[in-house]
Amino acid sequence: SLKGVTFRSLALPGLTADEALQYFDAVAQDAADQGNPTVAQRIRSLPEEWRRTLAEKAGGRPILLALVVDYLVIEPAPPYNLRDMDELALEKELVRAIQETARPTDEAVRALAWARKGMNAELLARVTGHQSADGSWDTAWAQAVVDQLKGLSFIKIRPSDQRVFLHD
Repeated sequence: SLKGVTFRSLALPGLTADEALQYFDAVAQDAADQGNPTVAQRIRSLPEEWRRTLAEKAGGRPILLALVVDYLVIEPAPPYNLRDMDELALEKELVRAIQETARPTDEAVRALAWARKGMNAELLARVTGHQSADGSWDTAWAQAVVDQLKGLSFIKIRPSDQRVFLHD
């Protein structure tokens, strides 16, 4: 406890539709700047009307908007079905889709849950047991997975060694 410090709770409003549009544009630009044109294009290809509707359905909550971006990282098709959901259903669907993609990133996220200090490609290959045909650790596979993970909002990257780990 901090003596003499008073804490108070503040209710922060969600993003407005215009702020959500700015958020999507900024994330798309960031993806492009980080060398991920596919994600940038997926975000930019969503019609403005759809992005506004989604911001409204998400209650302007930045975490839900970030999960939409994560969804676009792992799903090639635009998630137009999300427009018809209320906020709770939207949140559940985004989490479900991210957890159940049956893609290598799922396996990696589960492995990262046990690696507080993060993983690089070699460690990920070893922990997940992925080997090349010659019996060596498949670091090419693991590096491709690490590169995909870097686009997710709940993944952090340690600048000094580029290890990826789960965001607190």
